Amino acid sequence: MVFLLSLHCTERLCEDAAWVGEVRFGRSTPSCVRLSATPRGAPGKQEKAERERLEQLERQHVTIAVQEYQRYIDLITSVHKTASPPVNWVRLAQSTPPTPPKHTRTQEHAARQALATFRPSITDKILRRMESKTTALKSRIYTAIAADEHEFETRQRKYEADQQDWKKTTELAKRVLSDRSAMLDIIRERNPFTAISWLGSAIEFKVDETGLLTATVNVHSEDVVPDQEFGFYKSGKLTSKKLPKSRYYEIYQDYVCGVVLRVAREICALLPVEDFIITAEDELLDAATGKVEPQPILSVYMDRITLEALNFERVDPSDAMRNVHHNMNFKKTQGFKPVAVVSVPRGA
Repeated sequence: MVFLLSLHCTERLCEDAAWVGEVRFGRSTPSCVRLSATPRGAPGKQEKAERERLEQLERQHVTIAVQEYQRYIDLITSVHKTASPPVNWVRLAQSTPPTPPKHTRTQEHAARQALATFRPSITDKILRRMESKTTALKSRIYTAIAADEHEFETRQRKYEADQQDWKKTTELAKRVLSDRSAMLDIIRERNPFTAISWLGSAIEFKVDETGLLTATVNVHSEDVVPDQEFGFYKSGKLTSKKLPKSRYYEIYQDYVCGVVLRVAREICALLPVEDFIITAEDELLDAATGKVEPQPILSVYMDRITLEALNFERVDPSDAMRNVHHNMNFKKTQGFKPVAVVSVPRGA
């Protein structure tokens, strides 16, 4: 039996680009930042001052746009550097249940102690306040009893909720440690991929007859990877030009490989698996049909030991593929070509 789970993203980085002020990172990028002009006929000095103000404002916008563009490139080529904290399913399966609360009656004891140790002062005796003070102290006992009861009920409700959570978690932990098909339930319930939902429209997971987990992610490079770069002239005007093919495909490859590494890290953090397969798909021309369709461009067999040995802060995501068994047909001036989904290597 093959188990299947598809996670559809609840959000995207953007519809088809990222907006920064009036500069758009996408396939239809304006070549300048538009600012309102000074009305004609304005006095000379005022017009000059306004023109200088607008030029200064435009330079600021241009600087911000170029900086944001670079941040965006850094973002899509460094998705592999972060991941969710790991889940220790063995510890969760062996965890002890929460301790039920005790009815301590702390406030009642304090109120009774206050009554027992009450000694009227001379002023109380002169003003005949002994009886009223004693009555007030007795009344505080009933108030304290009610407060203790309310506190106990609150802690009891929390305990019951914690007990249910503990029972659910331990049962799930025991199940996933003995039944790999439960991994899909964990992914569905905890779904760490919402934080990186802009990486693709859907991530599909399967568990095959052997218990091997496979993940397929559509990287949507057309929507994510820009084909232009931004800079500015000496005059301060924003300029954009088409990225050189080698630079575009360099960003494209780092993005795709980074996505695969990030998904791999999330899988290892969430699930008690030692190996799995991740395949990245993108829209490519199918020579057999003449149609643009989702096709595998990178397929990786990943094992936990190799993955955890990588220094993700310093590793180049594309170069990191040399450490794992994978299928990738990539040329620096042509990009990706379709590949076959990788198989589990012999002896693995």
